[in-house]
Amino acid sequence: MSKIVDALRKIQDERGGRPPEATERPHKIGRIEATSVDTPVLLVDEAAQSASASLPARIVQIDRAAMRDAGLIPPAEDTRKFDEEYRVIKRPIIKNAFGANAKDIKQGHVVLVSSALSGDGKTFTCLNLALSLAQEKDTAVILIDADIPKPHISTLLDAQDEPGLLDYLDDTSVKLEELELATSADGLTFLPAGKFRHNATELLSSKRMQKLIDYLSRRNPRQIVLIDSSPLLQTTESRALTAIAGQMVVVVRAGVTPREAVMDALATLDTSKPTNLILNQVRFGKNRGYYGGYYGSDSSTYTDDGMPSSSSSSASQANNR
Repeated sequence: MSKIVDALRKIQDERGGRPPEATERPHKIGRIEATSVDTPVLLVDEAAQSASASLPARIVQIDRAAMRDAGLIPPAEDTRKFDEEYRVIKRPIIKNAFGANAKDIKQGHVVLVSSALSGDGKTFTCLNLALSLAQEKDTAVILIDADIPKPHISTLLDAQDEPGLLDYLDDTSVKLEELELATSADGLTFLPAGKFRHNATELLSSKRMQKLIDYLSRRNPRQIVLIDSSPLLQTTESRALTAIAGQMVVVVRAGVTPREAVMDALATLDTSKPTNLILNQVRFGKNRGYYGGYYGSDSSTYTDDGMPSSSSSSASQANNR
């Protein structure tokens, strides 16, 4: 893990204290609408054809202009650079999920996105990663909001009051198809967090949760299950989710996240599973929004053996939630 240690030492050297977080306020980037016809689920494997064949007749319309106003994507002139950065970030994730050696990674298509602490850009990264992954040919993505204490993605997509993951896990009569939401991004569906429950950790650790993951895997072997988790060092729910994921993405806010916190977070993970470390080198931009504004960044991705899985590149991808 020498490369990770070196990167985190740089973070510690640059650290100047955590800036004040932006005031949380509703800033929707999507709205839920009824659809006139069901949207087919992308079923690549013929063995999955007997599974669910359509999505619910509701769709989340994702508003790119609202995303830009919220600081979730950069100004139009930087879009190409931003998109290219996420292409670099997602390559090792796709390789672990569907590459030649993917068979050696159990549930490699199940990807957990977390951070050591809140405010590191996890939700921002997870949402943009989902949109980028959904652009892959012959690949579907289901984005699951499992950040139970702070389900920001559900709020952003106007689904904070919708039934979702916890409702499904807590009630065996609830069907997944009643909860899934299609989105206006081709290939991307969304499962909201659902109504808060105090036994969320137990629900996420349950056999029903594992059965849900197994069902999604059977329904489409070419589907990536992308789970937005709460921070590893601040909740027990995130620890429960690490057991079901085949690979991890840990988001670090360079210059802010304490090196010790990142090392402690990495120590909670199974070292046999690929772990990608995304470093967000944050500096303030002139646009500010719900997530603290648009920032520039430098980003690198590392595996848990310390070797870089992509070369360092300049990106416009950092945020403070």
